[in-house]
Amino acid sequence: MDYPSEANGWYIYGPHFTRFPIAPTHGGYAAAGREVELVPLQSTWLKRTTELSEELPPAQRRWLPARERLTVQGSPLGGLVRASGAEGRRHAGSADHFQVQLTTESEAQVKAWQSRWIIYQPHWQLAPGLMEALQATYLKRSWQVSHTLPPHEKLYIRPHERLRLGTAGLPAPEGHLQVDLEPVELERLRATEPRSPLCRYFSADPLRLQQELETCFSDARFGPASLATRAGTGAGALVGLLLPHGAFCNSGFVAAHGYQLLADSLTGPLDLAVLIGNNHAAWNRVALCDQDWATPLGVLEVDHRALKQLLCAVPGVPVQRQVHATEHSIENQLPFLQHLQLSGETRLRILPVGVGAVALSEAQQLANQLAALVRSVEHGHQVVVIGTTDFSHEGPSYGGRCMFVPEITRLTKEKDKPLLEAVRAMDVEKLLSLAQARSCTMCGAGAAAVLLLTCQALGASQCRQLRYLVNTEVTPCDSTTGFAAFALEKKERRDAGRPARSCFLI
Repeated sequence: MDYPSEANGWYIYGPHFTRFPIAPTHGGYAAAGREVELVPLQSTWLKRTTELSEELPPAQRRWLPARERLTVQGSPLGGLVRASGAEGRRHAGSADHFQVQLTTESEAQVKAWQSRWIIYQPHWQLAPGLMEALQATYLKRSWQVSHTLPPHEKLYIRPHERLRLGTAGLPAPEGHLQVDLEPVELERLRATEPRSPLCRYFSADPLRLQQELETCFSDARFGPASLATRAGTGAGALVGLLLPHGAFCNSGFVAAHGYQLLADSLTGPLDLAVLIGNNHAAWNRVALCDQDWATPLGVLEVDHRALKQLLCAVPGVPVQRQVHATEHSIENQLPFLQHLQLSGETRLRILPVGVGAVALSEAQQLANQLAALVRSVEHGHQVVVIGTTDFSHEGPSYGGRCMFVPEITRLTKEKDKPLLEAVRAMDVEKLLSLAQARSCTMCGAGAAAVLLLTCQALGASQCRQLRYLVNTEVTPCDSTTGFAAFALEKKERRDAGRPARSCFLI
């Protein structure tokens, strides 16, 4: 592997370490300062900056296993150099970082640790110098269950992937094995590594997830079980849908109304899904992703031709995997899309677009380019663009006061009313204005704005509300979120003869 120069040192997060000064020898202190021995209290990172570890690219961090000893150079007084509190964007503990210099021996030791991984042995077939995945699985930084680990501490492995071992495996707890991989293998894996699924709002087990999806569609009270097939028979031609991204146990019923309408409108498998999600935590206003996305139901590949076209059309929009690594709004749409695919069909590719707080002009520029991208699709292809937002968030979980279920449900509906009206009116300027109010807790206003403007550019002239509910109407609790599904349509009736190329925006 290619490691950058250690000349500028590394940062550590102090609370993750205990340290011991090393007694000076007769030769006195080292020229760069007194040596200090660090012991990580948990698996953690050496970092090039004081920013959050999970938001740094691999080249900017080095993994350290728990309880392994590491010798570094400290200050001439035997301590560590405290980092400036000004560094470390959005890191609450920036002032608790220290800068260290690795010794030559420690530098070699850290490099060796980067090839150390834990595998769950029943998922692998081992042979001398080689291992093969018997199913979709993970390389992990610890022996914990995969779905409990953050994305940056595991590496997705496709079924039947073969990896070369650097050294023989050592036993680890609960059926796991510690292995060292050849550096060239890790470089190859990271180049094609799919985004690890978060599975925060749906099951990580494929069979249970499939059952959850079927329940979302079949439920007669909240889901679309009684929803009539509208494609080709209603007054409007479907152009797009705007859907929620909450938990499948409540939000999923609302989202299923939109996906059922899409399913009734399709003549075959999808070719491209342009996914407009919300950037809940990222500081970037718009961020693209060039990484394939994994779910428990399989892997969806990114359409790199579409990505390149969008990058050329909207200069300055970054490709940032780390922004999408902890974002669930796009991920929550993928199982629904996979559920709609025909058995064994693998044609669908995706283009993930994360949108944060954008001005009207920025939303319009991006929407114009997305509409142009859809129009440029070759003859005979079907395209889906998925926009997603949730509405008001109330209660203790979101910093609000505790209320009885009827009261907090009523309050959420009252706050959502003007937002829903703005979406139905396709009034993007009003929607963004409402979203900027201090009392508004809608997440995804930027993504909704881009979706609405894209639909308008593609001919949508009316927006129909398919379903709205508050999560406490399904699963009563002390905090609420409003969920809604909308269909954007053309007023004219769809022609009897279906066009060769179909475009649906969700």
